[in-house]
Amino acid sequence: MLGAFGAFYMQSSSFLDYQRHLESREGRSNAESLFGLTQIPSLEQIRNILDQVAATNLFKIFDRIYQALEQQGYLKSFEVLGSTLLVALDGTEYYSS
Repeated sequence: MLGAFGAFYMQSSSFLDYQRHLESREGRSNAESLFGLTQIPSLEQIRNILDQVAATNLFKIFDRIYQALEQQGYLKSFEVLGSTLLVALDGTEYYSS
């Protein structure tokens, strides 16, 4: 699961190639140093893991993040037309399957 998260976190068009490049250049990849992975998962492995996770399992996490951002006032500058929150989310620039 950490490998799947790492692919999105690093925002590289090829997570695997980027990690291999870091490993050859630095002797250690971000997958290893940040996420504790001993082997970098392939794209197929990441898809197989994520396809088994229902989106509803992430709802509580999003709610907690939203509540924390709201309580600390970070969302105030994104409010339009009264208290409507304007947020653009698009991950298609980096990933698609």
